[in-house]
Amino acid sequence: MWFFRFRKVTPISTIAGPASSTPGKAGAAPTFAGAQLGHSVIVAGTVTARSEVTFTPSGDKAVWFSATYESQGRGDRGSRNLWMFDHLDRQQSGFFIDDGTGRLYVPVQPTQLDIRGGHHLHGEIGRTGKDRYSAYLLREGDSLRLHGVVDKPSGKEPRDTLVLRATDGGVLFGHATPRRK
Repeated sequence: MWFFRFRKVTPISTIAGPASSTPGKAGAAPTFAGAQLGHSVIVAGTVTARSEVTFTPSGDKAVWFSATYESQGRGDRGSRNLWMFDHLDRQQSGFFIDDGTGRLYVPVQPTQLDIRGGHHLHGEIGRTGKDRYSAYLLREGDSLRLHGVVDKPSGKEPRDTLVLRATDGGVLFGHATPRRK
């Protein structure tokens, strides 16, 4: 992920092209005639939520989260207790990336999105102290740098904006910076 810092960021207005901002009829979806469809790009901007999901242990609202749950138990060889991986939970609602010149929609499945950074939460689950979690959250207003492929909207995705998808069988990689309060 270190190469992310040095790669060129493409403005969203350049990706969408000149035809995307002016649809032919009122209420008609844009044609994206000059769009860079199928191109691999890195975009950077602010996260805007379409809807949010709730991270259950803390009750925090987020656009995306990845949580690792661990439980304490006996190790294979001896008598001392060790923290062992229990399960991984990732959830996401679709969101937009807005860089000030335009916006892209990110509709991926939670397993196709790998974001480093963001808000870090950790704590115990229950009163026994034998279960714990560690989670990274992406919230509305956070800065995000994301690498993916540009595509047209399909299905229930918003028709007025282009979509940033993972490559076939791949993953969208990103780096988040929490907004300052």
